Amino acid sequence: MSDTDVATALPVVNLDDIPENAPILAEDKLYLVEVKESTRKLGKESGDPYINLRLEVVDDPIDSEFPMYDILPLPTNAKPGEEREAYTKRTARRCARMKRAVIAFAVKSAGTMTQQELTEQFLGRRAWCRVKTGKDQNNNDQSKPMDYFPEASKPASI
Repeated sequence: MSDTDVATALPVVNLDDIPENAPILAEDKLYLVEVKESTRKLGKESGDPYINLRLEVVDDPIDSEFPMYDILPLPTNAKPGEEREAYTKRTARRCARMKRAVIAFAVKSAGTMTQQELTEQFLGRRAWCRVKTGKDQNNNDQSKPMDYFPEASKPASI
């Protein structure tokens, strides 16, 4: 098959039908999302560990496969000279959102596991998600996960 044959088989591109900015999700509803990718990463500047989630909407035919990304901070080591109480408070502030996500996605929520094991537990799990509109690194509107709720207990309103 020649390049010409391949080109004629593909759909045409109508630039008038494509918006300049990607569409965003409405903030006034809940979306059922599934974790399609879960990766443990380190902050470029801080070096602090976090879980990077790639989520897709799975319950809405219009927004099906709409991708969103979330960052869930993981515990860090105590800073040199940091007292236990200060470390405990800092970790609680840093990781509260991660703990709520663990509960919502029905990941093992008690006991001890490695950060990598926890990261892998999210893959393929589903939860209800409330979104907000934020900005990406290029100052474009972007849908961002705000809160998660267990799939079995969808809240009546948000």
